[in-house]
Amino acid sequence: MTEVGTLLVVVGGGLSALVSVQLMIAFANSWAKVRADAEHKNLSLRLLRNKMEAMKVLHKEYEQSKRYSWTGYRKFRVDVKKELSDVTSCYFRPHDGKKLPPFKPGQFLTFQFKLPDEDKPLIRCYSLSDKPNDEYYRISVKKILPPRDKPELPSGKSSTYINEVLKSDEIIDVKIASGNFYLETREHSPIVLIGGGIGVTPVYSMLRTLAAEDSEREVWFFYGLRNKTEQLYSEELKEIARTHPNMHICLCYSNPEPDDKEGEDYQYAERVSVDLFKRVLHVNNYVFYICGPPPMMNSLVSDLEAWDVPSEHVRFEAFGPASVKKTRAKKKDDAASQESFAVKFSRSGKECQWTGEEDSILELATANDIGLAMSCGIGNCGTCMVALKKGTVDYPAKPGFDFDAGTCLPCIARPTGPVEIDG
Repeated sequence: MTEVGTLLVVVGGGLSALVSVQLMIAFANSWAKVRADAEHKNLSLRLLRNKMEAMKVLHKEYEQSKRYSWTGYRKFRVDVKKELSDVTSCYFRPHDGKKLPPFKPGQFLTFQFKLPDEDKPLIRCYSLSDKPNDEYYRISVKKILPPRDKPELPSGKSSTYINEVLKSDEIIDVKIASGNFYLETREHSPIVLIGGGIGVTPVYSMLRTLAAEDSEREVWFFYGLRNKTEQLYSEELKEIARTHPNMHICLCYSNPEPDDKEGEDYQYAERVSVDLFKRVLHVNNYVFYICGPPPMMNSLVSDLEAWDVPSEHVRFEAFGPASVKKTRAKKKDDAASQESFAVKFSRSGKECQWTGEEDSILELATANDIGLAMSCGIGNCGTCMVALKKGTVDYPAKPGFDFDAGTCLPCIARPTGPVEIDG
């Protein structure tokens, strides 16, 4: 073969190899595109299926709420279970045997208790302490003792009744679950659940719900108490920690007993604080849900703000009237806190001057010996609802009770100008 012929063979072979390589690359690219398109299509189908499943769940919940909902009070039979020496759990099952509508974890029930030797029923609100189900509702109530500096005062009326008087099989009137402090379980953001003392009940309901749904969200659960003698739900919390590695249980004992074992009974020998969050979480990109006594609420809310946590990411349940008053930030340009005007109580025949010193119309009335009905003191139960005859009011936070048009809730209402109420 001549040199030219040899060269042609070599060139031809090279061209053939180059074409083969280009064909292989084109085929690989085409195959990769086919695979990418298929994966994209499968992902779209999975997202569509997930969306359809979520819509089915929402529709089912809506139908259950619509079918089993009620207005006013409904009669429930109670089963009483002692959790600790001063904490009682109550399981409420509908007396009519019908199923229950779902509630949002974190919400509360409003009760009407008929106490012995009391003419009027006692109305109180208590957070639900279990995951939603259609058979029963559960609350867990701690007996409230008098302040240490005022031992002559009586213990909490309703908490004493529940812990010492209420018996299983009694019938109690209950309103449907309500409240604006709740966890939306279909969100995916990482969360921190914080409970102090008996204030753990609503955030424990959130944790139980997420565990029951096998949620994959990152969850941190901080539970502050003095020691093991005060702890609720010990075995349940251990089981959640064991079966859900994405849910981190952090028990904080401020005063552990000698036989309390660190790492087994509790994780941190200190109070729940933002300093602890900084050491454990390192970053602040969580949504925080908080319920506890006023000192704990005050420090955590202000310290989270100082840690640059957006206010919309700090959600809390008021733990009595004091926590509403102390956690509400008063704006300098708030007309209600800058001006002075008349508040007329038509039923009592008194007129008082609002200066912004008091935190609510109820507080103004109390300071002037005007008796207004009240129960929860935080806008949840509606006991204090009265007709708003003139003027307008605003609220530091959205009330948990759906009150009627033309009325107001004096326990948290603040007048925006001269007002008259039927009180």
